[in-house]
Amino acid sequence: AADFQKHLIEHFNAIRPFFDYMSSVLTTNLNGESLL
Repeated sequence: AADFQKHLIEHFNAIRPFFDYMSSVLTTNLNGESLL
């Protein structure tokens, strides 16, 4: 189970930059101004 958790964390860290990028794209307009 510990090995599975380690694998999950590695996978999460791998997709984190993409997730952050998508979050910024979805919450800002083309001028980089926040929509929130």
